[in-house]
Amino acid sequence: MDDTITLAAAAFAVAAAAVLLLRRPGGRAPLWPAFPLAAFFLAAAPLGGTGANLQQLAGPAVIVLSAFLMAAALESLGMFRYAAGNIVEFSRGSGLRLYWLIALFCFLTTLFFSTYVSVLAAMPVILQIGRMLELSDRQLQPYLISGALIGAAAGAPAGAAGITNLIVLEMTGRQLNDYSELTMIPAAAAVFAVAGLLYVLYRGWLPRRIAAQAPLTPDDDTLAVNWRLFRLCLFVVVTARAGFYISSGYGVPAWWFALAGALALIVPAMTKASSGLRFYTAGIPWHIPLFAFGATLIADELQRTGVLRLLARGLAQAAALGDFSAALAAGGLLAAMSAIANELPVLLIGASAPAGAGADPASQLLFAARMMGGNIGGLMTPLGSLAILIWFAALRRYKIKLSWAAYMKAAAVSVPAGLLAGLIMLYAWTQIIG
Repeated sequence: MDDTITLAAAAFAVAAAAVLLLRRPGGRAPLWPAFPLAAFFLAAAPLGGTGANLQQLAGPAVIVLSAFLMAAALESLGMFRYAAGNIVEFSRGSGLRLYWLIALFCFLTTLFFSTYVSVLAAMPVILQIGRMLELSDRQLQPYLISGALIGAAAGAPAGAAGITNLIVLEMTGRQLNDYSELTMIPAAAAVFAVAGLLYVLYRGWLPRRIAAQAPLTPDDDTLAVNWRLFRLCLFVVVTARAGFYISSGYGVPAWWFALAGALALIVPAMTKASSGLRFYTAGIPWHIPLFAFGATLIADELQRTGVLRLLARGLAQAAALGDFSAALAAGGLLAAMSAIANELPVLLIGASAPAGAGADPASQLLFAARMMGGNIGGLMTPLGSLAILIWFAALRRYKIKLSWAAYMKAAAVSVPAGLLAGLIMLYAWTQIIG
């Protein structure tokens, strides 16, 4: 395919996917737009590479979809409604403390499930808190936007929290343990910086005082929590997540633990809640692996054009500037590209660049900087992150009016500075661990 046609087709595909995910014409579920898009990408791609793409996607897709099943099982047991009540209780009448508790909830939800579960699960929790405390739309907006940004950014330190990171690790043959050792501390520092900057931005919007003890609604009052089963389910979630890292050192596929954890939660949840399997699968966004599959085909096509050569040349020039400058340049370049064209195809292309492909410390630094740049920098625009696109689609479903301008203002204040802090910390961290 001619380079110009390929570039135009790729740009159209990314834009079409974003529009269809956001608009959902006719009120259809977001699953259906991915089918024609995936078919379009498949027609444009050589058949020889399609099997490899599916093989690389299979494990990450199982991990991501299993996280939704585990979250649905816990929701059927009342976990998220219980979380909303406890967040209000522990805020102790302070709207500022409430901000940090919601931020922590979103961060931990990403850490133990995924970025997609975080942005979707946090929204009803925040809305329930808003109803309990009778917050105005202006007071609620900072909690919604900061929760989405923090939850999505938390995918950078949690390597298994997003399908993009999982596919890149599969492509490059890197271990999840090695990735986490390299990026956990620096990326967590970046997330904390984002949260702090959002707090500064929204401090004047947040209510100083809220109800110290929110009234329970009738639905909440009748909620009976089976604490024994509840603790058992939390143990399964933690064990399954720990299994990702344990299995990484022994060559055992991480998706085995993800699937086993999902099944271990679904069976008791179905028994307790007396609900069928359809209840747990109905809310799964099946379009995520389809969108990811289309992105891998876009990346394959773009690698046959001058885009990869330009990226490789830019990364090579950055590497020649020294480790610190190389980390800043690589992270900044991937951040800018991800904000424009979505993190998924950009990071897949970046993973194929020769610079940063080695196992030496300089290459490891460059690889981690690229991953942080794509994961966090892509949040500067709604188009840059699949999690944020899903979040905006959920806003429409809940009939919440929130503009792209409001989101991008918050992202412009917090994301670039947070990414810079993370990249500086990354360089310092690599000097410490050698």
